[in-house]
Amino acid sequence: MPIMDLFRPKWQNSKMEVRMAEIGQISDQDLLEQIIETCRYKDVRLAAVAKLTDQKTLEKIAETSLHEDAQVAAVKRLTDPITIARIAETSDCSDEARMAALRSLSDETALKRVALTQCSIEIRVAAIEKLDDQELLAEIAKDLDQLGWQGDDVSIRVAAIEKLSDQKPLAGIAKDGVCSGVDYLVRKTAIGKLGDCVELHHIAKHDIDGDLRKVAVERTTDQNVLMWVAEKDSLQLVREVAASKLSSSRPDVIAKLQKPMDDLKAEVANANDEKFIAEAAKWLVRIYEYFGKGFSDRQSKEAEIVREIGNRADSIGGKRLMIEIHSSFMAQISGIPGAGRNLELTWDGIGDWRG
Repeated sequence: MPIMDLFRPKWQNSKMEVRMAEIGQISDQDLLEQIIETCRYKDVRLAAVAKLTDQKTLEKIAETSLHEDAQVAAVKRLTDPITIARIAETSDCSDEARMAALRSLSDETALKRVALTQCSIEIRVAAIEKLDDQELLAEIAKDLDQLGWQGDDVSIRVAAIEKLSDQKPLAGIAKDGVCSGVDYLVRKTAIGKLGDCVELHHIAKHDIDGDLRKVAVERTTDQNVLMWVAEKDSLQLVREVAASKLSSSRPDVIAKLQKPMDDLKAEVANANDEKFIAEAAKWLVRIYEYFGKGFSDRQSKEAEIVREIGNRADSIGGKRLMIEIHSSFMAQISGIPGAGRNLELTWDGIGDWRG
């Protein structure tokens, strides 16, 4: 036994089992408060909080203790909803203690006040996640500045959108804004909450951002919209998503989508060497314009025809002819950033070509 254990209270003993046994014997509320504020052992502080029965003392510990663990433990033992709301809204205690109070809070008015306070983002988000007021949620999702908040944080707006069920504000948020940064993420979340409405259909067909069009296509079941997108969207990925949702009921659309590339494959296969040399670059331009972007997987089915052209060029004129075709392709292609580099990578490993 350390000699100092002989001169201090048992709740300060060096052995945990001695400390805990002593706390179990103490019922004096003032002494328990003193132990909470002065003891350096966390297990003792928490055990002392668990022994407190006086709500005023628990309130005091929750709001003024120098130990965050004691604050949180005290908040969890509070029973008065007004006190809990006050701690969540305005107290100067730690964010962890405020969060503990917030978890116990169910009063909508108090939750609104917490959501609109200039506190940490985590606490605002937690309050928003418990809100049901659709009007307030819509205001938060649309414009934080109007609510007197300085700056913007996407997690706050996204949290509000996730709680929104009112389709009118969701539609407004989904179709508004510029497709970049915070607005893009907010819009994407709103689109993901939309029902099969006119606004969703418009986004699926006409939004300038391909990823947002894809999200909208994934949400809709409207066969006319899906057929339009499957036939006309500029990005192959979006067309494929739309087509996959039509495949069970509209096999004619799938066949129609495949026909341009099937026809081109036949044209390449049947071309003599002279025609191949003259047309290869034009064929590649047609392929890239059809798919709307390059191919991340050079062995994919979509990239098959591009590699077929590369193999044919290599067999006719080797790397020299492949370079000529690539140069001609670059002179003709436009509107697809990175297409030239993607072609280089897709041809990688054909003959002497190295992407």
